[in-house]
Amino acid sequence: MATAGPFVAVVIEFYVPPSETDEGVVRVAETAYRPLLQALEEERESAAVTVALDPALALRLLSCRQSGVLHAAAALAESGTVEFAAGSRNHALLPRLPRAEVDRQLEKGDELMRELLGWSWRPKGLFPPALAYGRRVAEAAAARGLRWLLLDEISLGRIGAAPTHFIATLGDGHELCLFFRSRDLSSAFLRSNGRTLRKHLESTLGDGYGVLVVPAESFTEGSQALQNLRWLLSRPGPMPATVSALLPLFPERRRVEPIPASRRTTGEDLAMGIPFSAWSSPDNELQALLWKLAALAWTEAARLAERSPDAPETRRLRANLDEGLHSAAFRQASSGAAFRPEAVRAAADRLSCAIESGGNLVSEEVRRKTASAYQRLLRTLDERARAGDAPTPK
Repeated sequence: MATAGPFVAVVIEFYVPPSETDEGVVRVAETAYRPLLQALEEERESAAVTVALDPALALRLLSCRQSGVLHAAAALAESGTVEFAAGSRNHALLPRLPRAEVDRQLEKGDELMRELLGWSWRPKGLFPPALAYGRRVAEAAAARGLRWLLLDEISLGRIGAAPTHFIATLGDGHELCLFFRSRDLSSAFLRSNGRTLRKHLESTLGDGYGVLVVPAESFTEGSQALQNLRWLLSRPGPMPATVSALLPLFPERRRVEPIPASRRTTGEDLAMGIPFSAWSSPDNELQALLWKLAALAWTEAARLAERSPDAPETRRLRANLDEGLHSAAFRQASSGAAFRPEAVRAAADRLSCAIESGGNLVSEEVRRKTASAYQRLLRTLDERARAGDAPTPK
């Protein structure tokens, strides 16, 4: 039986797309990240939150002279106030990758964060980019010895299905526990005042638990998110907890089999069988061509890793591929307000360059297929931009 609750696990996601300028990274660090970390420091005795710090962003913070953000987060982790969630090195959409690429993304992400944060980096769970789930993601997390994986509740088939009194597992010998972001509670944390939020939490959770995911950029001075965080940490009521702390508090386990989905997946997407439509819509030629270039590159990377693992061409191909797999450009190839032609072009350049970096180790046929897909992508991108699909400048 669970300890008297409710318990609220606030997961704070630090993420900025690579298309953001250095000035933009500095701005969000100064106006949101620092007030957030200061609030956690002031309430250190009662604070308990989980932080999902994107490894690619962590490296950019360092390059933008914002290492103080990393140092503050590390100090909070060392004190037990914060627990880190593991992530992927280049924020790739993991369910769309081969298992070997998923393993590499997680391994490289872990290596980078240990390099940047030292012994304070001790993640017990995985926050996959966009909470995008597929069985291979769970298997890769379990293989790394992680104890839990965070998903969106729609991976249970519908919104509003997040468990509150038991913890889901995959079963079949897998000890990995599954936690599900509540869309409703996450939204309420950003918009409701403390009194309303408390009533909402208590009526929804009873003596159970809920997992909220809140973007770190929301915690600007005077924001509702920052006010609610201070309220949660400083007043009696719903108890803050890290995700890992929920494991012993709720001992009941139930086997579930989540379905592929992400935080952007809708019920309509599931009904149509396209759970990752934001990054891979069947009617979006740009996205299809980006994935074709990516598949050509990761196939060659795997082949060359076996044939010529120490060759400089292999290392150059791999480095370009890793950067080209970032999920943001695939999302920015979608229609409407998200469309960013310059970001799509940059990703296509990087993926094409990956194949070119392989030099003579890459066959003429693969180079021909790459050039054909690349040129077709550029034509399609130009057509969409001329048709007025690009967003109106602010």
